[in-house]
Amino acid sequence: MKKLLVSLVIALVSSVGFAQEWKPTQPIRVIIGQLPGSGNEVVFRKVAQLVTDRTGANFVVENHPGLDGALAWNTLGARPADGYHITVQAMETSLIALPIQYPRQLTTDPRQAILVTPLASTPELFIVGKDSPIKNLDDLRHAYQTKKLNVGISGSGAVIAQGLFMHDVKGNAESVQSVPYKSIPTNLTDLIGGSLDVSVVPAAGARQLAEAGKIRVIASADSTPLPTKLPVKLTGFEAKVTYALFLPAGTPPEVVNWYVNAFAPAIKDPGIRDWLVDTWTVPFPNPSLESSKRAADVMRRNLTPIALKTIKSVSE
Repeated sequence: MKKLLVSLVIALVSSVGFAQEWKPTQPIRVIIGQLPGSGNEVVFRKVAQLVTDRTGANFVVENHPGLDGALAWNTLGARPADGYHITVQAMETSLIALPIQYPRQLTTDPRQAILVTPLASTPELFIVGKDSPIKNLDDLRHAYQTKKLNVGISGSGAVIAQGLFMHDVKGNAESVQSVPYKSIPTNLTDLIGGSLDVSVVPAAGARQLAEAGKIRVIASADSTPLPTKLPVKLTGFEAKVTYALFLPAGTPPEVVNWYVNAFAPAIKDPGIRDWLVDTWTVPFPNPSLESSKRAADVMRRNLTPIALKTIKSVSE
């Protein structure tokens, strides 16, 4: 009888353990809030390829651009929280900017989603055309103070960077015209064509043109230099875009654990980390649920007061 009871207990424990395991058996839909080729999509595809190689999971990207990622969040909110629907979005935009900028249009609150892990971050850059009279950071400061400028802005992170720079240099708000762009390539095309005087964009989206000499990077909003020989100054403040993987609220714990266990080792992989650095991004140093939450809390404390001052609500 005792042997029978022991066997039943072992069988029960084993069955419970098995029930708590989850792995994908069908393609995972990855909802991206920007156009194809965006920084978050490029970074995710690179990391996800290693996850696919190691686990066999298949990922299918869906692009739902609009309202700086709000449409993608609304799309995610309409999908089941079953592990087969995820999103990769900028933490700063999703957790801070969108609820401020699009309070009526946002039907799914990103702050209620499950942050699996940041993948990598990239600083905002201040960029000019290669023939611009603005040659260095001092020229840029002087231009913001005295010139009439058209500044191309890509995303809410760039809005924050622009606001910080204006405050730092006491820029002339009446002369600096911010021009919002839905895509980084369009922003940079207009900069190269002469329609803009300055552009503020994430570094990952500008690297290729900068290294090709078609644009000039004046300053980086980061505490550490970019991994490049280009003469890039630091602004003295930080404004970044942090690409992160989110699951819908209500996703079962065993599903969350699968994502953490699949993506954390991929982000730590030396080959992935080298590739991220080469693309002017910084891999998240310690991917785990706990460290992800701490990073999000620090970001909220540091950026929310700035965002409230620099980002305007869109009521319609």
